[in-house]
Amino acid sequence: MADGHILDNRISTVACYLAQALAGADDFCLVSAYFTIHGYALLAEQLDTVGRTRFLFGDPGSVEEVDPGQKEPKAFALTEGGLEPRHVLVQKALARRCAAWVGQSTVEIRAIHRANFLHGKLYLIASPHGRAGVVGSSNFTRRGLGAGNQPNLEINLASEDRETVQELQSWFDRLWADDGCTRDVKQHSRCCCEI
Repeated sequence: MADGHILDNRISTVACYLAQALAGADDFCLVSAYFTIHGYALLAEQLDTVGRTRFLFGDPGSVEEVDPGQKEPKAFALTEGGLEPRHVLVQKALARRCAAWVGQSTVEIRAIHRANFLHGKLYLIASPHGRAGVVGSSNFTRRGLGAGNQPNLEINLASEDRETVQELQSWFDRLWADDGCTRDVKQHSRCCCEI
């Protein structure tokens, strides 16, 4: 993980950077307008072992959607019942796994009260190896993290500079603790994953 590294999902993906940074992580804080089960799937192995995760939704409306903006081409199969999506069972299993993760006592989820109020995306990792931050345009979705048939072209800056990461962490902590600006949506998010 190099300091000052640009993650654009063409040369370097956010998913690869986070997978490496999250290995053995004690804390993971993230801000994203969207979260999808497919984004979770990219990092599930790492996320399942993080000591504490705090996720702040930038768009409170996205809590209602299990997978907003998922525009991957659908794979269909012709069955006796007609034309059906091929991956329904896989997606249901993934949604259950994600719901179980969200239900862990180590995972906390809050959302901004006002729609379109927080547009930034932020990922902060603390581990025995050090601290890192990624700030930019990538939502926590399959395409935003740089996977899929057509990943989004994004601009993110990864930093391990102590002062920069501490400043980002302080910003996150202030927003997280502001009950006038954010609210707990963990249970609601878990229910949305189970749909």
